[in-house]
Formats: sequence, structure tokens, C-alpha cells
Amino acid sequence: VELGLLPNEHAYESYYYQQMMNGLMTQLVRIEPGKDIEEAHMRNRQLIAMWVYKHADGAIPGAQASSPANNNTPAVEIIEREGKHYLQINDYAEVRRVQNAILDTYDNDFSKHAPAAEVPRIRMVWNSIRGQLARENKKFIFATLKQGARAREFELAIEWLRDAGLVHKVNRTKKGLLPLSAYEDFSAFKLFMLDIGLMVAMSKLSPQVLIEGNSLFLDAKGAFAEQYVLQQFKTCGREMDVYYWSADNSSGEIDFLVQANDKIIPVEVKAEENLRAKSLRSFVSANPGLHGVRLSMSAYREQDWMTNYPLYAASCVVDN
Repeated sequence: VELGLLPNEHAYESYYYQQMMNGLMTQLVRIEPGKDIEEAHMRNRQLIAMWVYKHADGAIPGAQASSPANNNTPAVEIIEREGKHYLQINDYAEVRRVQNAILDTYDNDFSKHAPAAEVPRIRMVWNSIRGQLARENKKFIFATLKQGARAREFELAIEWLRDAGLVHKVNRTKKGLLPLSAYEDFSAFKLFMLDIGLMVAMSKLSPQVLIEGNSLFLDAKGAFAEQYVLQQFKTCGREMDVYYWSADNSSGEIDFLVQANDKIIPVEVKAEENLRAKSLRSFVSANPGLHGVRLSMSAYREQDWMTNYPLYAASCVVDN
């Protein structure tokens, strides 16, 4: 706000609105009329948004006098104007309360529905995702779960979370050639949550930290940016395969390598206006015919080897 990048301290509210709209309405453009939602991550996204819509009733004990929760206005409602329907959020604090309730329900469901022997490992994986993504190298490292941990100990826990639609697994690919699946490395992957709103709630971060910034939050910003971008890819209504690339013998990494419409798009994600893209440029130079994409807080701009899109336009990168 102080830098003039955002209009006011309430700018964060637009993201709550976007996530609710996505779950309740926007993602339905991918579904043919009369068909059911079959993808687990789409069902979960709708369930989260619908749960908030149904349960965020604005009745918050101890709410401040300035909060909309003090009147009878629903915290979330769908309104109709001139024959069109719109989502309106009246109480963002109540939305956060419901998000926390969803997280508690998930944790309880681990014990109810997962094999008893796997529950501790499922919780360890689930609770580690934010920390795994916050590292510079975001590859999932089993040793961070506990000393001496091995992949075989946690494979079932990760697959259980995937089957439940609670996480997205993005595997490494070794080359930027068609098809990316032919060069897939199943031993290296990133793990993302199903919903950035739940990720923020789990992190117990206030909107002020996300919008105004904090010196203690610098390392984690990239994790939330990548989580956001992956969700946009998953719900943009386009068929695509999403991987990431990293060099075998160096620190070079491409955050996402997307295959869509018979083309490959290397994508680098920046949480700020940082326009440096050393790894992206090296990758594009080494793979003639590719055009890079950088998603950042900067405005749209084109270069001969790369196009920068603002983060909010992440779902547009496969359209061009």
C-alpha cells in the first residue's frame, strides 16, 4: 500500500472473493451441462466454497462493533442483479473462521478414514507442505519429516492425500521436449495443497502480513505465489500437464513446465516485481523454439525470448 502497488489495506479481500467464485461458479465452465464434477481437486474446491457459503452465518462471538457480523447480513451471499448472479463477501473474518473449521475437520478425518498405521505419517506430510515450499529448492525432501526418513515410508501417506484430493503432486521432468511425460522423474516432485486460502489459514498469517509485507515473511512469499499459480493452472479450463524442471548438476530450476496445445511453456513465478530470470533465460536458450513466461507483480510486457504476465493473469499463459 505504501509503495502504491495496492489501492488500500483491503486489497487482500479480492483474493477471498476469487477463491469463493472459483469454487462456486468459475470452475464450472469446464463441466458440460448435466454432467457431474469428477476431478477430486475440483470437487474439494467446490465443497470448501460451499461449506463456507453455508456455514459462514456472520455469528462471530466477540466481534467488534465495526464488523458486519453484528447485523443479520450473511457473511457470504449470492445476489442477483439484472438477471445475473454475483458472489458478495460481507465478513472476511468469518470466512477465516470457517476455513479453520475445515482444517480441523480434515485433521479429524485422517483418523476416521485413513489406515490407523498411516495417520501419523499423513499428518506429518500434510503439515510439512508449507515448509517444503518455503525452501529455495522446493523439491519434497523426506528427511525434513524426521531424521532418516525414506520415501518408501511415506509413499502411501502421500497417495492417500492425493486420492482424497487434498494435495497436488507436480513431478520433475528431465527435458523440455514433447511429450514431457516421457522424461518424467517419479523420484523428484513438489507437493502443493488443494487451496491457497486453507494454506494461509493453516499458516495463521493475517491479511496485513500478506499485503503490507514483513521482513520475517520474505522467504515464504514465493511458496504462496507458486501455490496460487498452480491452482490457476488446475482450474483454467484448459487441458494441460504440469511439471517442473531442475538441472541434474546445478541449482537451475524452472518453477513449472507446462504442456498444452502441443507446445511447452516454461514458467517462472516471482512474488514481487523482481525481473531477474537467470534460470528461465538459460533454459530457453538451451531449448530453441521455446518462449518463456514469467509471472510477477509487474505489468504485462513482451521480450523476444519471454513474456511477463501479472500474477492475476496466470490462467492466460496457455492462450497465447
